[in-house]
Amino acid sequence: MPMTLLTAPTGYPITLDEAKCQLREGTDDNDTLIFGILKAATNDAEVVTWRRFMTQTWTYYADSFYSLSLPYGQLQSVTSIKYYDSLNALQTLATSIYDVDNRSDPGHISLTYSQSWPEVYDKHNAIEVEYICGYAAVPEVIKQAIKIKCELLFGNLFNNEFDTYQRSYEMMLDPYRLVRF
Repeated sequence: MPMTLLTAPTGYPITLDEAKCQLREGTDDNDTLIFGILKAATNDAEVVTWRRFMTQTWTYYADSFYSLSLPYGQLQSVTSIKYYDSLNALQTLATSIYDVDNRSDPGHISLTYSQSWPEVYDKHNAIEVEYICGYAAVPEVIKQAIKIKCELLFGNLFNNEFDTYQRSYEMMLDPYRLVRF
């Protein structure tokens, strides 16, 4: 299903200084390069795990209310659920109609007891769920994996170290992988 990023994260799981320390870079000469590597390493780890690490706001679009499991894990809250009614007019669903399960990972939305979903217009993306996701505090293992990926991308490893670092990176992220849907 389509997604739209509404509010981007304001930072990264590790700082430029932490990345430079991991790469044993003592000068500012390569800051632009290292910051680019930090962004790429973070993006790669998010793609591998199908998560978003830092707090951010997304809109998830669905065709029906049948299954509203929200991508990216670490659901913090649902801001709103909007839908196109049977007359194709955009409506906001009352919060009394649905429950938000942010303890499950990924989080999902279900009907409140004795409620029913409203009728929606027959079109793609008839439902819009705005939600906030991301870790309140990124786990240290994920931060360390991003540091290792920075080393892999920076390229100052010996050939025999590359494979070991890559396996370590993948093994560190394995427990955090979500199943894509």
